[in-house]
Amino acid sequence: MKPSLRDGTVLLVLAIALGVVATVVRAQDPVKAPDHSLLFENDQVRVCEFTAKPGETVALDSRPNHFAYMLAPAKMKFTTADGKVVEREYAAGDIRWSDAVTHTVENIGDTQAKALVVELKGPAKKQKK
Repeated sequence: MKPSLRDGTVLLVLAIALGVVATVVRAQDPVKAPDHSLLFENDQVRVCEFTAKPGETVALDSRPNHFAYMLAPAKMKFTTADGKVVEREYAAGDIRWSDAVTHTVENIGDTQAKALVVELKGPAKKQKK
């Protein structure tokens, strides 16, 4: 059976879709984004410094369970992948826990947001004595 134009079109659409998915997956690692600086990483945690200028929106990213320690006051809007929107205000020194999430983050305040983000990689391991 000879391949048809329709078969070629389907293959082209699939190839493009796979390319888009691969690009989105790569973009979801927050450490590679310009608003994150990797400070420390081992097999149990990853620590990043996060900054966002007023009005800046951070692209969709995925994070494991994590907490953020706010280094500066901020007003932020979080939009999850399923469309749920939450706005929060923080003071410097606030700590926020979050279960694993895929979201976008927008600084809706007038000042630069700055935080240390500590991502947990898995269950704690026993220390050797």
